[in-house]
Amino acid sequence: MALNSNLRGLDFWRLADELSVIDAAFLTLMLEPGDFQLVSPASPMTSQIRQTSGWGGYDGVERIEFDDGTMGINPSEFRAVFKALRAAILSDKLRAKIGNLGRHPDYCWFGSEYFPVDPNDDESALDFGFVLSWGDPTLFSNSDSILSGRRLGGEGKLYVLKEPDWYHTSVGLEDLQDWFKSRGVAPLFFFPEGVADGFRDKNHARYSPKLATAVAAWEHVNRPGKNKSVKQTLADWTVSNGVNFGLGNDDGAVSATVAEEIAKIANWHTSGGATPTYTEVDETDGGVPYPVQNFEEVLAIDLQNGASGNPSLRDIDDEPPF
Repeated sequence: MALNSNLRGLDFWRLADELSVIDAAFLTLMLEPGDFQLVSPASPMTSQIRQTSGWGGYDGVERIEFDDGTMGINPSEFRAVFKALRAAILSDKLRAKIGNLGRHPDYCWFGSEYFPVDPNDDESALDFGFVLSWGDPTLFSNSDSILSGRRLGGEGKLYVLKEPDWYHTSVGLEDLQDWFKSRGVAPLFFFPEGVADGFRDKNHARYSPKLATAVAAWEHVNRPGKNKSVKQTLADWTVSNGVNFGLGNDDGAVSATVAEEIAKIANWHTSGGATPTYTEVDETDGGVPYPVQNFEEVLAIDLQNGASGNPSLRDIDDEPPF
């Protein structure tokens, strides 16, 4: 691939390893994220979009005028892209780093002391010293100071919005490209040189779902899964992903027979012999990709007694992780 030594416009966004979901949706439409603003940032699926700069570009974009005289664009295409990205992330089909907005409880005076007001329906109440069972939490607080939660002698709670904050939820550039390929599309921003392989183009007159699936399976499966043969691993991958390439039957599923055919084509280990046994480290080191798991159970920590009550948490610092 030729190196680009003359960066212009959207090229600068390609320097990022990760993009927020909102920015990714705009870039999918070849729109400069800095030129547009969601009127209702907390509700991207229903928000209008106001244009704030870049008036000389975007020929062909349908513009609308708001009641206050400012200009915006028709949000229908943005909403379609955002909804697809959101659904893929929430269903663990697209890997993402999740960010949530949090706040300290409001307090009301009752009798002779303050009591925290209950969280709203769209919020979850978490202990101030919470941890995640896997990875680190990404919590963006809209409070002046996230350390002031116990200023009134409260219970050390945080109220966290259940819906991710899509401005602070990010997706890797390569993960986005892989996901777009799985959907059979190649947005120009993410594929500036296009997709060279015509056999992947579903609109091609000679498109073959079996060929496209076999090549994709060979590309994604680098070694057999734990206690499985190469052929079995390829077949499993085909059952899970083949429908994206048009292999699904009338019920929208890939049959075991078709998966077996694809596995025979893509199988590179044809010499037979015993099924190799791999450790978990081997399996995830360059082999079958890590499964996407964007959300994990939140575990509460007893702030007074630390984590001594839970053997799996005994080594965790009981200081708040902020």
